[in-house]
Amino acid sequence: MYRKRRKKSPRTKLMDKLDTAWSLAVKVRAKYKSELSGMGKFQTRLNSHHFITRDVKALRYDLRNGVCIGAGEHTLSRQSAHKAPKWFEEQMLEIRPDDWNYCQEHKWDIKKWTMEEMQEELEKLNLYIKQNSQ
Repeated sequence: MYRKRRKKSPRTKLMDKLDTAWSLAVKVRAKYKSELSGMGKFQTRLNSHHFITRDVKALRYDLRNGVCIGAGEHTLSRQSAHKAPKWFEEQMLEIRPDDWNYCQEHKWDIKKWTMEEMQEELEKLNLYIKQNSQ
C-alpha cells in the first residue's frame, strides 16, 4: 500500500511560493546568466544558490544571500559551491564581496517569520521580478 500524502499547511504553501519567487528573483538579477561563468540559460541549467544555508531564516529570502550559477558550478562538478566551499568563497569574495560579507555578518541572526511578514516579502520579491524582467 501507499502512504497518503499529508496536505500542506498554509504556512508551508506560502514558504514554497517564497522559495520559488526568491529563486526567480536571483536569476532575474543576474539577467539569466551564471555569475561565475557568464553562461546563459540556453547554455547551461541555471540554479539559484544560497551563500548561507536557507535554514538560516533571517537570510532565506534575502537577495544578497543568493547567486545565480550553472548546475555544474552548483553541485555537479568537483569545483562547485557544494563540493568545494573554499573555492566558492574565493569566487564570491571576488565578484560579490559586499553581499558575501553581509551574509557572513548576519548568519547567526534569528528570525521567526509571521505569515504577514512572509506575505509582504513575497509581494516585494514579485514586484522586484516584475520591475526587472525584460
